[in-house]
Amino acid sequence: MGRLHYICLKPASRAALVGLGGVGKSQLAIEHAYRVRDRFKQEDRRVWAFWVHANTRVRVEEDFKRIADIVEIPSRKQPGVNIL
Repeated sequence: MGRLHYICLKPASRAALVGLGGVGKSQLAIEHAYRVRDRFKQEDRRVWAFWVHANTRVRVEEDFKRIADIVEIPSRKQPGVNIL
């Protein structure tokens, strides 16, 4: 948990949790998201956490497009623009 927290302290940081099924990746990510949310809420700052399903390339692309809609990336709907 400490290493994940340290990696994610920098602005616009990101981390990937990889490992065999059942070792606790999802639980670690959820716990980290709650801790970060609570910390930044106290500081009256905004922080975003997104869950990206990476089992197929199609799912990754779908999830990133969904994120682009949520955070309203300006060029996300322009023809010929690849937000990925």
